[in-house]
Amino acid sequence: MGFIHFIVELLKDPRAAIAGWIAMGVAPTLGFIFLIVFIETGVVFFPFLPGDSLLFAAGVFAAPDAATGKVALPLQYLLPVVWCAPIIGDQCNYFIGHFFGRRIIASGKVKAMTPERDDQPEEQLTTTKYAILEDVSRTVEPGAAVISDPLNGSMYGKAAFDVNMLYPIYNPMVEKNGAIFGAVERAFGSGDKTTVLDTVCPIEQGKPEYFLVMGGQAPSLEMFTFRQQYDPFHREDLVAEYVSDGTLVKVRDYSDRAGYAKGWALYRFGCAG
Repeated sequence: MGFIHFIVELLKDPRAAIAGWIAMGVAPTLGFIFLIVFIETGVVFFPFLPGDSLLFAAGVFAAPDAATGKVALPLQYLLPVVWCAPIIGDQCNYFIGHFFGRRIIASGKVKAMTPERDDQPEEQLTTTKYAILEDVSRTVEPGAAVISDPLNGSMYGKAAFDVNMLYPIYNPMVEKNGAIFGAVERAFGSGDKTTVLDTVCPIEQGKPEYFLVMGGQAPSLEMFTFRQQYDPFHREDLVAEYVSDGTLVKVRDYSDRAGYAKGWALYRFGCAG
């Protein structure tokens, strides 16, 4: 109950809370500030904490007192704390998600992330697709980029097995992976080996790039506005042509995994070196 009371008082008046901490000393004050910002940033399942309000209030005490000119909370000590706390918290947040993500999916308790039975092959994530993504994670090198249509369920490769799946969430064609993915999609649709390899091979320097064929788009994702941008990845004639000229080299064949998995496979792009 004491901790709950502490949180309630902090929510009510962060400035008064900091004033109380300062009476205990600078070190305890910085410790409390670090703890609050760290928890808010890094503990994903923790209730809301007033991290932003706390920082503003801390800034007030970092300024010299108008009457005495003294600083209650030295800025040279405060800044490293408020810089380090969210960075460390963010890393903690990532590892919590990484650690529990696979277990949540495997538990089957979250419907949206639970593999469907194989009698529903059109769904985003079937037991067969889940097994294939697990095999992909064991086959490709750590950090190697895997290109596929995320709307066929391959996007779960990142959440479930930390595979570096290359795809934009919406269509940020000029931002981060969106620009890269857009260039790859256009190059893949060109039918030209040189264009494809010149675009794909530099994505992850020093690591191979892969292409995963894992069926069509799930009907439950048909509302996705830019789903047509992935169409070139489903052209069997293009895939066959790229296999024939060495642009794609088959690494794993998944056609025998299920009756509906004909043509499913993992390919490596034929990049030099």
